[in-house]
Amino acid sequence: AVRAKDAAGLKALASVDPQAYDDFLKARALYRDRRTILKALQLFRSAVARDPGFADARIALGRTYLQMANTGVIGNQEAAERGLPILAPLLDGKDADPRALAYEAVLRSRKSDTEFNVENRDELIAVTAAALARAPNWIDLYGLAAEVLPDDRATEALAIIDRGLKIDPLSIALLNEKGRKLRELERADEALAVYASMRELAPDSVMGYHGETLLHEDEGRFADAIYWCTRTMGVDPDDHELPAFVAQYLLMLGLTEEAAPWVRRAELLNASGSDTQR
Repeated sequence: AVRAKDAAGLKALASVDPQAYDDFLKARALYRDRRTILKALQLFRSAVARDPGFADARIALGRTYLQMANTGVIGNQEAAERGLPILAPLLDGKDADPRALAYEAVLRSRKSDTEFNVENRDELIAVTAAALARAPNWIDLYGLAAEVLPDDRATEALAIIDRGLKIDPLSIALLNEKGRKLRELERADEALAVYASMRELAPDSVMGYHGETLLHEDEGRFADAIYWCTRTMGVDPDDHELPAFVAQYLLMLGLTEEAAPWVRRAELLNASGSDTQR
């Protein structure tokens, strides 16, 4: 949500460059999708270049680098190196933007190309909770606050996600996080219902298809995982990870010869990708 200056320290909307704001709005619709994330990146960069004081655009750009790492477009370390300088102007003093502090903490934790480091887990939980308390209408913070919680707090994470969905029940990103947490809690039937609703709401998004793929993988139903992975490829045929996943599932079923063409397909798309190499 973009509002006039509030407790989060946002720049007054009336003073934002109109073209920067237009670029920002266009980019928001694109950054979640791997196929359009580079276009979103370009638009967010344009918004920041036109209006360096536009806090929402800076935060969205930093968040986009994190999303690029989450979807395998770039590595975690690169995301941190590119995202942290964008957020830096929003971090100083008593007027530091709490949203920027949250994304900065998460990006900083990814510098080693690993998931959240155990030693800074408490910091991540505290800073994302504080950001959410001060900017409750910035929907992405609900997913971030849930994401940083450890696996043994999945029920608490699910409650945070549901709070966000009360504000925006059509958020595919939050529904995706809900499906992930339901899988962790081994509530497969509920997760399946979430993924079905996601596909109905956003049939062109890979999330509802890939989420079901991972659920069947979790359950050891590799034939079903292959089916849903190939359906995911119908939405995003250029993702090299997907044929690598199909190859993996076929190998798990002992079908080595059948897996070979899928490995070659992954190599054609990205021979150096970690999933292809594995």
